[in-house]
Amino acid sequence: MDLDLSADEIAFRDDLRAFIAANLPEEWRGVSDVSSRVDDAVTRQWLDRLAPQGYLTAGWPAAFGGVPKWTPMQQHIFRSELARARAPEVPMMEFGMVAPLVILFGSDEQKARFLPRILSGEDRWGQGFSEPQAGSDLASLRTSARREGDEYVVNGQKIWTTFAHKATMLFCLVRTDPDAARPHAGISMLFIPTDTPGITIRPIWTIEGAHHFNEVFFDDVRVPVSARLGEENKGWDYARALLSFERFGAAALQTTQEILTQIGDLIDADDPLRLDLAALEAEAAALEMYELRTFDGARAGWRLVSNPRS
Repeated sequence: MDLDLSADEIAFRDDLRAFIAANLPEEWRGVSDVSSRVDDAVTRQWLDRLAPQGYLTAGWPAAFGGVPKWTPMQQHIFRSELARARAPEVPMMEFGMVAPLVILFGSDEQKARFLPRILSGEDRWGQGFSEPQAGSDLASLRTSARREGDEYVVNGQKIWTTFAHKATMLFCLVRTDPDAARPHAGISMLFIPTDTPGITIRPIWTIEGAHHFNEVFFDDVRVPVSARLGEENKGWDYARALLSFERFGAAALQTTQEILTQIGDLIDADDPLRLDLAALEAEAAALEMYELRTFDGARAGWRLVSNPRS
């Protein structure tokens, strides 16, 4: 495995470090350390500084401010340097999940509508997947979308919807063909504004007294067919692609390593907790090696993410 950075990757890292040093005020560092207490105003200001440099739009169409697609190693460098600086987190939901999904599978109209609003912060997104009876077995979801002319009528419930109370949009898996031969078939994905009549959002409070989870109820919610992503009854393919994007960034490995380092600075050398901390650091290091091995494989032509279109 070759862990040496190329000349281009070193230049990318050095430019990023210089940008962070010049543009990240000290008081902005650490505002994302606790996900339920993220400072939205500071995060927005940070995103407004990242955007003109192309740091948010790698791989986007040029018409929407896109720059050339990053290599997996460049993505790793970007996450690592921001984590090391304790910069406000770039929202995974919008930039790591919805934007790539729209770019891959969305219509021209959907790209023109959603990509600029993601970049500007006008839209914030929530994920409408899990249901009370469909968590790990997501294909058993029951939320229905009945076709009536140019609209779907949606009825059902989603649960554990993170930050739905702040979202302007939801991407939802719904059942459009209840008679499909397989449970994975007959599912479509809809983009639904949260202010659509018939939507009710209720908080789920965690044991720490925080509110970031929600229940979302749909009562005869009317959604235009144009709000469907891709083909009808192909939503499971799009969900698989989206979950592959989510897995790539959801572990937040670099942030975890930075937090472990901070904890280590607070623990005395002879504290028994040092053993537990060392075990966690070893697990994180092993995961990092696995990640770097995968990136090295990408250089050699491995295919990292399956694309249902191919």
